[in-house]
Amino acid sequence: MRNFFLDKYLSKIVEKIPAWLTPNEITFGRLIFIVPIVFFLVTKMWIWFAVFFILCLISDALDGALSRARGITSKFGAILDPTVDKVFYLSIFCVFFPLYPLLISIIILLDVVVAVGGLIVILHYQKTKRVLPIPGANIYGKIKVILQSLCVGAFLCSNLFFSSDLIRCVTVIFLFAAIFLSCVSICHYIKILKRK
Repeated sequence: MRNFFLDKYLSKIVEKIPAWLTPNEITFGRLIFIVPIVFFLVTKMWIWFAVFFILCLISDALDGALSRARGITSKFGAILDPTVDKVFYLSIFCVFFPLYPLLISIIILLDVVVAVGGLIVILHYQKTKRVLPIPGANIYGKIKVILQSLCVGAFLCSNLFFSSDLIRCVTVIFLFAAIFLSCVSICHYIKILKRK
């Protein structure tokens, strides 16, 4: 079982999580938080948006750390977590769409390609009655999520504190980097699935 660099920092928090709370329930909680996050974003309630966004980032780190600490990783959880991440960021980016229409369109298209490709692979494996290999999260996907978080953080800073051309430029750079890493991540998963 792989350990991630955040696990050692989250171990004290993970120990305090009640035994009845599962990693998948934490992930579902993040899914439910998308509704208030989009509401706070659309209504420009920046402080509340920041609070819920940070809670979602923490829950994203905790569900994986808890799963690994308790040794209860599952194929369902391996699919659920990145799916909720995609829905989470796509919901936020859809609100950003008027600001960066081309870049957001590309991000949405790449995530749709990943989702449809994943569905095709699942259906293929079911049809051939083979065990579906679920590749774990790769470094490219993790860095992409970090870049998307930094992009949202830059946008939030521009609305909470000050707006500048530099922050808009940084946001665009994060979006370009996230697009590039999406493509690299897709290629990485295709190679893994072809090897299996």
